[in-house]
Amino acid sequence: MKLPSVSSACFGSFLQQIPASSQIVRYYHVHDLCLKIVSNRSDLLQLFDELLGCFQSPDFSGEPSLALNLYAIPSECAPSFQIPKNWSLYDRTSHISCYLCDHALFYQYKRQGMFFADIEQGYGLGYITIPYSDQDSLNIYQNIWLLALFHIMRARNVFPLHASAALFKEKGVLIAGASGQGKTTLLLHLLRAGFQYMADDTVLLRQDADSLKMLSFPATIRITAETTSLFPELSSFIRETQPDRRGKYHIEPQKLSLLPPPHSAIPAFVLLPEITAGEETAIVPISRMAGAIQCIPQNTPVNKLGISRNNFDLLCRLFHHAQCYQLRLGQNMNSIGRQIADVMCDV
Repeated sequence: MKLPSVSSACFGSFLQQIPASSQIVRYYHVHDLCLKIVSNRSDLLQLFDELLGCFQSPDFSGEPSLALNLYAIPSECAPSFQIPKNWSLYDRTSHISCYLCDHALFYQYKRQGMFFADIEQGYGLGYITIPYSDQDSLNIYQNIWLLALFHIMRARNVFPLHASAALFKEKGVLIAGASGQGKTTLLLHLLRAGFQYMADDTVLLRQDADSLKMLSFPATIRITAETTSLFPELSSFIRETQPDRRGKYHIEPQKLSLLPPPHSAIPAFVLLPEITAGEETAIVPISRMAGAIQCIPQNTPVNKLGISRNNFDLLCRLFHHAQCYQLRLGQNMNSIGRQIADVMCDV
């Protein structure tokens, strides 16, 4: 892919210093999208393998649909770049500033890294300085390229959602909710009850000619040591593995689900879990409107790229066809998987 002029002006100086012999290439086939990753550090490639390893494929001979280049460079080699006045501030956190220009996003990570993403061309280029300032640097940089990748995918009619998913008797189940509200916990209960695994924490939606489909994203399931208090059968996995940078343990889904993940499914049910202080767990049917109001804010970024409207329309279509349930997760969740299976059989 041709280097966009904006990123060429910003990154051209340090790119000339990176020898071709030091570059490592990975390919990932995310359904019908081919993603090419180039880096000069194995630990940066590990950031992709952690989330996309289930899609890794052998060398690809054609033109990739998406290409991301990430490099680690000494801090003294970091390029100096002045944000043009015609770029607007898109978002800002304590660590990251993001700017918008036409169909391009530019992420600035303090003085320790930059990342440019051309949404139309499906191209990303960035760097992070070494030595890393602290352990969180890789986590923050992973969030940056993941945000950029998701923007690029949305522009190609593949919409990542912050959700989990499973399949039961050919009926797709989407588990949506904010972080810490029990999505993974509920998914594990469904797998224990015989549901088929599709995704944990990231679900891909795509609108086909005649239907809306969930695409599987069969990455590892991530749990904490505390999860074993609810699922003692997972204790052996924790003893056999080491936690990642965030303190999570990765479990291969095939160890928990007897059947391989399906390629896709039509979402028939949306479950919205919330952790409560009560003893009992309740399944409460709610209106499609109430379900959409809970799900839309965290899955529809406000921006000027035309992507938000597409996300909004897609989620409205999802809730127009799916049955919605609020799950109030109390201390006693032992039978929740079977209860949900019974509800799905009755509808």
